Amino acid sequence: MHFMPDIYVLDLEIGEVKEFFKREEDIDRILDMLCKVGLYYIKFGQSAATLSGGEAQRIKLAKELCDGKTEGTMYLLDELSDYIIEMGPEGGERGGYVLKEGWLK
Repeated sequence: MHFMPDIYVLDLEIGEVKEFFKREEDIDRILDMLCKVGLYYIKFGQSAATLSGGEAQRIKLAKELCDGKTEGTMYLLDELSDYIIEMGPEGGERGGYVLKEGWLK
């Protein structure tokens, strides 16, 4: 493990801090999930009060995914993403099929 001044680590982005903790499996797993949900750019020491609503939602999502209790779970997010999956054609028994999927143009 690397020992460095707290101030230095807290000023780094999650994506940068991940490199320092790559040998600490539990910490690396959490940091990796934060990167996967798109939060690689927030500061490691950033106050929760400065996060946007979407960033706070993604932190909650990352926690859920790290807890590993997601079997049979589908997450519906209420903000635009770069990749779109359209489900349908209707609800109930006539729904749940992937109609279209692809990158937002």
